[in-house]
Amino acid sequence: MDTTPGTGPETTGTGPTQHAGNTGNTAPTDPPRDRRPRRLASQRRPSDGPVSPKRHLDGSVASGRRSGGGRPGLPARLLAGALVLAAVGLAPGLTEAGPAGPAGPAGPGTEAVAFSTGTSTTRVSAATLAARVPGTAVAPLTQVNRSVNGGLNQLTGLVPATATMGVPNAGTVPVIGSVAAMADDGAYVAYESRVDDRTVDLMIVSPALNGAAPVRVILPTGWAGSPAQTWPSLYLIHGCCEKADYQSWSVFTNIRSFAADKQALVVMPSDGSAGFGTNWLNIGVLRKGWGYDTFLATELPQILQRGYRASGRAAIAGASVGGYAAFALSALHPGAYGAAASYSGVVDTIGFLSSGLIQGLLVREGQISWAMWGDPVLFLGVWAKRNPADLITRLRGINLYVSSGNGKPGPLDAAGATDDPFEMATNSNGQAFIRSANAGRLPVVTDFYGNGTHSWKYWDRQLVRSWPTLAAGLGLPAA
Repeated sequence: MDTTPGTGPETTGTGPTQHAGNTGNTAPTDPPRDRRPRRLASQRRPSDGPVSPKRHLDGSVASGRRSGGGRPGLPARLLAGALVLAAVGLAPGLTEAGPAGPAGPAGPGTEAVAFSTGTSTTRVSAATLAARVPGTAVAPLTQVNRSVNGGLNQLTGLVPATATMGVPNAGTVPVIGSVAAMADDGAYVAYESRVDDRTVDLMIVSPALNGAAPVRVILPTGWAGSPAQTWPSLYLIHGCCEKADYQSWSVFTNIRSFAADKQALVVMPSDGSAGFGTNWLNIGVLRKGWGYDTFLATELPQILQRGYRASGRAAIAGASVGGYAAFALSALHPGAYGAAASYSGVVDTIGFLSSGLIQGLLVREGQISWAMWGDPVLFLGVWAKRNPADLITRLRGINLYVSSGNGKPGPLDAAGATDDPFEMATNSNGQAFIRSANAGRLPVVTDFYGNGTHSWKYWDRQLVRSWPTLAAGLGLPAA
């Protein structure tokens, strides 16, 4: 394993590389980008001074007035167009776009969300929850924002299937966890469904989402026999556009067998069809909810700590869109996660290509492209406040891991596989993040492993490779 610090992104495919920021061995290939909060021109005060330096739409930086080079060139615009077309359903292995998910309060970052008072998310009292009888059958709830796309990945067969992929089976008032477990805002487990001896599905009523969302939990070996013990939690966030939803990590990877000797709860929550782990602004849509940041980083940990013996220690990892969520949530919730890993994730969201890809994914899932954070130019400040590459200082002290293939068919791809534009984009994006990390002297372990596509077989492998980083954040052995 190459552990040379500060040598820039590793692209040889030889395994993870430890980056300790730019130590002088090799200067970053691009100049560091301006990461200071910016106002739109119409919002600036006379005292703010000149608008310099400035980030162009393609992610570059210029000083003084904007030159013609700030406008994305024709190749960049053509590539962005290709990525958007791929995102809306023309890439290999993707099916047609589905309709928008059900309505659901949200606000930016970790800001408060508004709750509806006329839905199933109406607050219930602690006494009402505690009075429920464990094992009592509960009528199924409909999930917020589930994708109708995907479902084409190869199943591992390690975890029994539910009646409908991505949907929990009918369940009961909690038997495994505490019936009284409730988050501060009133979120609670409506019902549990036992999947196998170590796996349980939870359907959580979430005020932040303004609806219900499922979570799969793999319990550590010995959990049932150690009622006084608490356990760290490894959160695994799925990607976009996949009907398997919260089940993705358990049906497309070997996480169940891998976690058998890991003394941690493995928590696999729903992030919706393309929730991005963020609190949506819901601009231009008639709904409330979709506060995924609040659901993932506040409601769920509180429920697990109060009802399923989770300790306060956690790490988070995600694939594709989930990789963004892992880094953004770590930056926006200081102290919540000891480690974060991104596998083929979009960890720098600002730039012509990055924002175009994100908006294309939203459109593909039947959403208005600006509904989540607004237009990336007009709402640049909103995007920046949620961009991991703009939050380098807030990631300091967290064990970080970034990996991606180059989009060329690799050793884990089927015969006849073609180049993957998604993985090409995330590879470039990840390396851009590393340049920002080096400029900010932020240590990151990287594995830009060469040939490989945007697919679960590689993310399964990367979870294993990243375990020493995640284990350090969980306080567990690296072996």
